Amino acid sequence: MNARHCLLLLTSLLAGCASTPPPPPEPPPPPRDRVAELRQAAASTRSAVEIAPLQNPAVDHLLAEAARLEAEGAYRQAHARIEAALAIEPENPRLWQLKAESLLRVEQFLDAEKLAMKSYDLGSRIGEWCMRNWLLIAESRDALGDPNTSTAARERAQRCPVAALPRY
Repeated sequence: MNARHCLLLLTSLLAGCASTPPPPPEPPPPPRDRVAELRQAAASTRSAVEIAPLQNPAVDHLLAEAARLEAEGAYRQAHARIEAALAIEPENPRLWQLKAESLLRVEQFLDAEKLAMKSYDLGSRIGEWCMRNWLLIAESRDALGDPNTSTAARERAQRCPVAALPRY
C-alpha cells in the first residue's frame, strides 16, 4: 500500500469513530407538591354542609398575606403569618390545618400530622377541612413509608363529605 491509500484508510476509519454527542439528559421532574394535591382533592369533593368559624379581620388579613406569600414560594414567611394568626385565634381549626400544611411542605411529616389531628379534634369533623386533615395524614404516612395507615387515613377522608338531605 502506498502512503496515499494508507491515509485514505486511516481517514475513513477515524470518520467511522466520530459520532454525534448524546442528547443532554432530560431535566428532572418538578418536585411533587403534596399540599396542592391534597387541597385539590378536598376541594373537588364538595360536601353539602361546610362549617366555618367566624374569623377576626386581622386573621383574614394575615391569611391573605400567607396565601400571597405561599403563591410566591416564600413558605417560611407564609408560615410566620399563620403563626401570627394562631396567636390571635388559637382555637381555630383551619389555622392549625394551614400550619400543618406548611410543615408538610418542608417535610416535617410527624409534626404536620400532629397538627392535622389537632385541627380535626377542634373542627367540625365534616366537609372539606375534615378531608384536608385526613389527606394530610395520609400524605405524611406515605412519606414515612407507612402505606397501611395512609390507606386508612384516605378511607377516613372519604367519610368527611356530607350528602345533601333529601327534600320532600
